[in-house]
Amino acid sequence: VKRHAVGDTIYVTWDGVFGHQRNQPNRFQIQFQQTTGNVTIAFQSMALDASDTLVGFAAGGGSNASGGRDLSVAVPATFRTAANEGNSPLLTSTLPRLGQTVTLTTTFAAGVSFGLQLLGVQALDPGVPLDAIGLTGCRQHSSAEVMASLLPVGGTATYALAVPANGALLGAEVSAQSAAYMPEANLFGFGMSRGMRLTVGL
Repeated sequence: VKRHAVGDTIYVTWDGVFGHQRNQPNRFQIQFQQTTGNVTIAFQSMALDASDTLVGFAAGGGSNASGGRDLSVAVPATFRTAANEGNSPLLTSTLPRLGQTVTLTTTFAAGVSFGLQLLGVQALDPGVPLDAIGLTGCRQHSSAEVMASLLPVGGTATYALAVPANGALLGAEVSAQSAAYMPEANLFGFGMSRGMRLTVGL
């Protein structure tokens, strides 16, 4: 087991480590980003004779105990682990490519009739806490130079953004975040999605 640091990230690597009474090595890594508090678990190769593998943890018990899940079956479908995310909107996107249209899709909890699409030129990472204005537990992950209304149909709403076929835009970034009108969520009455950073490619 090895440990090293690069910048503000600490890496702990299990390099060819055998499980208890097992015959094949495991190779994986846990990455701790100190400025954001993000923790990434990266798997390179896991022994076929391994027992169940931990892919998440809950400091203080803050995650849902949803039972075992086979990620090779579950992904690319989405699932949630944080208890406070159960009713938050979920934002997904197609790839932003020159000359094409990016489609942002927001999936809302049952009963949500109105939402907002935020677009900005600056991603806010790890996000600005919004508790002070009544959005308890929410963070703003995108500046909001553009704000558009979303009217869900069947629990989802889309926002289309055309990317001009202009080579000067290659590598340009846009940040996005969705909000849902949920009067029961907090004093402000809105729930926020996670943020998304879109980088224009070919």
